[in-house]
Amino acid sequence: MEGQNFGLKNNNLDLEKSSAQNDLGSLLREKGVENVPKIETNFFFHKHSTAEDGQAVGERLKNADILIQENAGWDSARLDIFNDVSNGTLTPEQAMDMEKQNGKPFLWKDFYASLLDGLYKSEKKVMLVDVPNDNVVFKNLMGLYASNGAYNNLINKSLPYEETLRRIGNVSKFESDMQKAREDYILENLPEALVEILKQNPDLQKKENLKILFSMGGFHTRLYHEMKKSGNDVSREFSSMPYNFDPRMTAERNIHFKGMEESKSLLPKIALYLILKKELPNLDISHDVVSVFSDEEIKSLYEKYQTASSEEFKEYFESIL
Repeated sequence: MEGQNFGLKNNNLDLEKSSAQNDLGSLLREKGVENVPKIETNFFFHKHSTAEDGQAVGERLKNADILIQENAGWDSARLDIFNDVSNGTLTPEQAMDMEKQNGKPFLWKDFYASLLDGLYKSEKKVMLVDVPNDNVVFKNLMGLYASNGAYNNLINKSLPYEETLRRIGNVSKFESDMQKAREDYILENLPEALVEILKQNPDLQKKENLKILFSMGGFHTRLYHEMKKSGNDVSREFSSMPYNFDPRMTAERNIHFKGMEESKSLLPKIALYLILKKELPNLDISHDVVSVFSDEEIKSLYEKYQTASSEEFKEYFESIL
């Protein structure tokens, strides 16, 4: 028993050593960067949709050397535009207009307008390590959103309840698989992108502490956990605390971390959430609203939805809420 305990302890040490050797600093040295500073990565998770979110990124950028901005579907022109705004050769307004004219308008206009304001003339370096526009994962995600209208078309009165749950499960798993593949791509490509920016900017290698601001949507907290497991110096912040995910995204994240088998029980909650989003768009559909209904009650609500007009369903739901 004593020998086995010593062996287990040594195995743990080996795992810790292996993990530490996968941190960014070690990977950069392996790739030939001569001077590698201590790298501190701060993840800032937010909803990336409002001007307030963009302003919050800009505020945190003041204490960073490099910005890594979530931007699925980017290309080299988009990266150049970010850096040109940072250098002051493009104004935020010019950048927004340029991409619009190029047929690639910034999504979440308010968010990016305020983010670019914070980036303007900051001289911060920008890295994009998200899936680019020619990546199959990005194409699959865009196909999913186009064909399902961001899940809105999954609710169909003509389909039986069980079939609707099956469709929700399939789409949810597919998106989870694609988002996980996207995050794996980010983690895999981060060291190489960092090598390139350090070689292009040798002054960054002279810093004692190189500070990276990693700006991501709140769904992607797995990135933080994976980098921490690899021995990196990482911290995280959220745009609000508590950070509230809507019921559908909560279920999606459960699938993302625990898999479909352990998350099947959440599919009725997604179904109810989607029905309410469709029929009562002005209702604040919180966890408190969804959680009060059992699976059987949700099934009954679905059957009521199948036979009722929108106004009848709305009156019925509000009477039982």
